[in-house]
Amino acid sequence: MNNVDIFANEKVKLRLIQLEYSYKDDFNVTLPTELEKVKERFEADVRRIYMEETHQELPKHIEIYSSNELIKQNKDLDTSIVHSGYDGTAIYIEDEANQVNQVHIISQGSQEQEDWIYNAFGLFLGMDSSQYEAAREFTIEVNQKIDNPESLKSYAMGHSLANNNQVMLQLINGEFDGVYGVNGAQVSVQHLLKADVELRDYIIQLTANEYGSIDNIPPEKLKSEIINYYEDKGVTSNITQRISYDDPLYGVSGKADFITFGTVQMTDTNEEVKGIRTILDSIPDDKVRSIQSYLRNYEADYVEGGLNGFVKASTGIDIDLIESVMNADGFLAKAGVVINNKDDLIAMVGKVSKNLPAFLNVFHQIMDGSDMFIDGLAKNGYLDKDSQAKVKTELQQVDQHVSNIEEQFNQLMQHLEDKEYKKAYDTIVDIWSEYQAIRDSLVVLQEELEGPLEAIAEGHSIHPLLNALSALEGISYSNGDICYTGQSSSGEEIKWNISSAVRIYQQGMKIVEDIEESIRTYERIYKNEIEDDFQTKKQRLIYEIHHIEANPSDYLWDFQFLLPNLGNLGSKIERIDVHESFYTAPLPENSSILMELRKQATEKRHFIEEIRDSIESLFEKEVLISQLFDFKG
Repeated sequence: MNNVDIFANEKVKLRLIQLEYSYKDDFNVTLPTELEKVKERFEADVRRIYMEETHQELPKHIEIYSSNELIKQNKDLDTSIVHSGYDGTAIYIEDEANQVNQVHIISQGSQEQEDWIYNAFGLFLGMDSSQYEAAREFTIEVNQKIDNPESLKSYAMGHSLANNNQVMLQLINGEFDGVYGVNGAQVSVQHLLKADVELRDYIIQLTANEYGSIDNIPPEKLKSEIINYYEDKGVTSNITQRISYDDPLYGVSGKADFITFGTVQMTDTNEEVKGIRTILDSIPDDKVRSIQSYLRNYEADYVEGGLNGFVKASTGIDIDLIESVMNADGFLAKAGVVINNKDDLIAMVGKVSKNLPAFLNVFHQIMDGSDMFIDGLAKNGYLDKDSQAKVKTELQQVDQHVSNIEEQFNQLMQHLEDKEYKKAYDTIVDIWSEYQAIRDSLVVLQEELEGPLEAIAEGHSIHPLLNALSALEGISYSNGDICYTGQSSSGEEIKWNISSAVRIYQQGMKIVEDIEESIRTYERIYKNEIEDDFQTKKQRLIYEIHHIEANPSDYLWDFQFLLPNLGNLGSKIERIDVHESFYTAPLPENSSILMELRKQATEKRHFIEEIRDSIESLFEKEVLISQLFDFKG
């Protein structure tokens, strides 16, 4: 073995990425002792997965590092990195005898709300690089923990957003010897130009004379130059991606000036649907770029106030202020809030008058394409006809409610300028009613689109890919476990969760071994404390008896002290005869007890072994099964 990627097996990578997701909450501990226990369990699972897929054992020396300890609890880092939402785990493996010295960075993909907001603003718009910075910092911190950096090989693997972070690290910093991504978020032109200063300077110098500024470069020309730049830099050849045709991120990657780097292998994970790529590809690129250009105007508002800050800045609508009016108790109280907040309301209406038209223009552009999108979902197998009609109706109503709000804000401005506070209040009530109607429509849309969205989201997960890659082998996966398919004696198909069966066997055998050890402990204690102790005391007493019988005169004074009327002064004791009998407390026959305990333990052991035997006989050609039962992670 040399220092090549020890996790080169693709299914090992996929399962390790899944495993890392499952440990997200477990790693969020602060006590070092608790963290070490989590690391031990994580390492045991890594070893189990490797054995299940490769039939081999990993080297003994493995160390685990988590982003919780190196990033989230690191007070020396910038708060934007600490609170970026980045999560990751590193596996360091060393085996000097076989020249293995490598670290594997597993970054988590989109799970939390912060991740999907980052997907929208960081990836689609190129407005936020905090998770890329956090991924870079985590890699640096991990490398500093390793004692032997000279021959160290570094590999990255990740899903969804994690692919974007690790590809960015590879392109900009040449950080890894290998990058593997699954259903990954691709890198956008704007995101690269924002994060990579050297790239930006290169593009400016290359195109300054012909185009004057980057904004004037034709999009396809700009993408081509960026691809050439990184290929010449030599950082793209070791990037590999596995993508499902049904993955929604694959669906959007044809738009928004995304670039897909590396070798890509495509897989169809659900033959009943056709994904959303063909739907989104029909949207004109200039419309997508127009929406991007508009949304980028509010970068600072998003960075400062998150999604709420973006909405308030882009529309001018202050929902909190409107809610303060509606939540007041009674008409007089509501009118009082309107009067007391007159200046704030006028300022809000002024912002709405200025900002809302542009927002509505973008909103209506999106709505204009909604029918085509909904029809595409139906055509590609995600929506039935009834749901298709309902969704279209609700979207039309949302569109109308938004248009009504625009008109009502114009009325509100006029009423406030004219100091007609009763009319102003009535208009606020109308705006609130439209807002509530939009929320009601969104509830209906959520109900109707729940199934289709789940199907689309399923195309993004790792599990269908694992099953698709293993279908011809009679292997499938469930919740991180490996399952084998066999046939019963009657020819009926049987699916066994081998990982679960091994856990049951090993945990059952551990219980039996604990019982057997308890029996041995009981036997030892009984022998020491009852049988041996009795014999020891008996022998001591017999010795004393023999001494008395052999030396009777030595005990004269003892008898006279105990029995003062015995004999006269000068009397002698010629002989002492002791008639001894030794009795113990009434105890049950211990050998019978031990025999029964051992019998019960043996029956339990045989029962568990029969489970193993039945599975091994079902999969008699699979040597791996036997290895797994004997494997100790």
